[in-house]
Amino acid sequence: MPKPLAVLRLTLAAVAVATTSSSIAACDLFVMESPEPTGVMISPTEITAWPDQEIAFDVTLARPYASSCDVVSEAGELISTSPGCRQVLHRASPFEGTYVVRVIDPESGASAEARVTVAGPPYALHDPVRWRRGGHATPATDLVWQARGLYTTSNAGPLRVYDPTGRDQVDSANPFVGWGRLSVDDTGRYAMTDANALTEGLHDLHIYDLEERRLLRSLQGAGMAEWIPGTDEIVRVRDGGKIDRWAPLREEGPTWSFDLPGAYAVEMAVSPDGSRLLANLAQSPDLSAREWHVFDLATGDELYRAGQGTEPSEAGAWSPDGARFAGAGGTRVQVFDAADGRVVVDERLYEGADYQEVAWSPDGRFIALGDHPQNGTRRVSGGRVALWDVEANAVRWITQVFENFTWNVAFSPDGSEVAATGDAAAVRFLDVETGVVVDTSRGPSEWVRSVRWSPSGSHLLVGQSRGADENIDRELFVYDADGEETYRGFGRSPHWVEEGRVAFVHDRLSVTLVDAVTGAELETVELAHPPDTLPADVTRALWHPTEDIVVGSLTRVGGLYVWDRTTGEILDVVASNSGTRFERSSDGRFMIGGGPDGVAVMRGDTFELVRTHLYPTSERDVVFALSADARFLTTASYQEPVRLFRLEDGAMVWEQRPDTAGGACAAVSPDGSRVLFAGRGGFEAWDTQTGAMIGSSLNNGVRNPECGAMDWHPDGTRVAIGGQNEVYVIDAEPAPPWTWWSG
Repeated sequence: MPKPLAVLRLTLAAVAVATTSSSIAACDLFVMESPEPTGVMISPTEITAWPDQEIAFDVTLARPYASSCDVVSEAGELISTSPGCRQVLHRASPFEGTYVVRVIDPESGASAEARVTVAGPPYALHDPVRWRRGGHATPATDLVWQARGLYTTSNAGPLRVYDPTGRDQVDSANPFVGWGRLSVDDTGRYAMTDANALTEGLHDLHIYDLEERRLLRSLQGAGMAEWIPGTDEIVRVRDGGKIDRWAPLREEGPTWSFDLPGAYAVEMAVSPDGSRLLANLAQSPDLSAREWHVFDLATGDELYRAGQGTEPSEAGAWSPDGARFAGAGGTRVQVFDAADGRVVVDERLYEGADYQEVAWSPDGRFIALGDHPQNGTRRVSGGRVALWDVEANAVRWITQVFENFTWNVAFSPDGSEVAATGDAAAVRFLDVETGVVVDTSRGPSEWVRSVRWSPSGSHLLVGQSRGADENIDRELFVYDADGEETYRGFGRSPHWVEEGRVAFVHDRLSVTLVDAVTGAELETVELAHPPDTLPADVTRALWHPTEDIVVGSLTRVGGLYVWDRTTGEILDVVASNSGTRFERSSDGRFMIGGGPDGVAVMRGDTFELVRTHLYPTSERDVVFALSADARFLTTASYQEPVRLFRLEDGAMVWEQRPDTAGGACAAVSPDGSRVLFAGRGGFEAWDTQTGAMIGSSLNNGVRNPECGAMDWHPDGTRVAIGGQNEVYVIDAEPAPPWTWWSG
């Protein structure tokens, strides 16, 4: 065999049903003896993995280039293809046991195999999250509101679970990316979504266990589906007119199936008592010729058809008593008698509407409609929500809720509010009686780039930015220790000045001090613009806690500026690479500035540069954190190792490259004993003095795409972590062994 010319990484994610067995003592990766070279080699050849663990293989090719590498199952089914044999991502079938992954070079026919054994984790599944708050970075595409809570999903983000009021997030799960309908069973434990991001016209079905926080099944082309109330079964409707009922949790085959050749699935709804299925099927690819089909869910028999017409319904919903169902499409709203499909209401709303979302109130009095224009047809403007009074046969109110379209609508369990999603990264709530928007979902909906506990630990300050750029205008939140929001404002560079008081850049050249509990504005300082410079805004500012000065930086202008807090006049300019983010050490001796090039350490009184730690390969800002005793400085970035420095002399104590992928957060515990790192795959902890690994929690139910900020609570019992569209607080037990860690 020729000398290998290329070594490539092949990454797979093993997703499986967790086991409660305690007999598995370890899940180490180990390399078995390789077979005879065949032109493609893969190592290790055997791996033991636990649910949601990301595992890696090295693929060695005999030739420097290949057209592609195929990954196939033991049965020969193609799993994925990587052009040029670059990184291959794959999510394995969710089951316990052993399967074979085969990598094939199509040009030479050479192949290599690896055997993956999927077993339970070596530790008890325990979710250490105390509370979390977050919102959608992209519009929520569907929502379900039950007595247990409000569930939402989006086209590019996790499934989120809110409390019964719908306001405060209590959980999130990131097993899949949405675009599709969401269904939650009546126990609130199992969530199901169908996504059409991977296959054109087909829906990939994903079933998730919210209690054990794991993906149970992921089926390609499985169609849209809903849970059947009172059972652990679902009913699926797929293109091609294929409809069936089956039990995915018990992995049992279909109870019955029905075929209507040539039909295309548009919408579906299961009756409240679980006895009937309402399916909207079209007979043409453009979905124009469609009608409602009603099936008996016990037998699979088709009972009748309804709703034929020139402007057929798009969306449908059953009345709470199951005696009627509503359909909406275009300007039209219809109500049908569920016994025989007879139309009992057929009305048109105002010209230009395109109602494609519908929900029935719990008491049966109202129907909520969402305006969602398609491709500009029949469009005056979208984004409306309308309330139809069923008894009066008239519109109660119409409210412009979003700018362009409304994705979905749902009534609260008590019928007092309508929740709506649309072309905004938030869920909005309307009062049923008035149609007024009374609230929006709470929590960050953008990148969380700063989290800071107050000096006493009674409140948490959270700052979010638009996208990855910290310098763009941002929203800030203050939560109490239990996650209740006490203040929300708009500005940059939020920081605690003292207990109960927060300062932030309010406008281009102004800094504001507010009471974080009452929200009262205490003081605003207008800062002078530097003479003879281009127009600039204050990007970062630090309200000095003991002196009447504000220290900060400006866009387009180098250096660190010192302003008089009383007059706003410039007192001094320090010509240094001060960075785009500042923090003052607890003893006041040092000021730290962080930016894309690294971290600058300055004197706390004169702001003179003491030293700089450069990271020229970083793609984004280095995230730094100071220890509570002002002895240590940690730095982390997306590409660089985690490094621990002594502040006194700048010496590096150690550096560690985490095993988890992505992330850029590390901080020293208040007692100085350990350094915690948060990454995309979980957490790792090292001994502060030696750098030795203390423990890790990989994919143990605490998932965050990336980490943008971290802060230990002053008492060391919990840690606040901010990432993409979310902030959460986790337990951090004061000393090992940590029950949710494996070490």
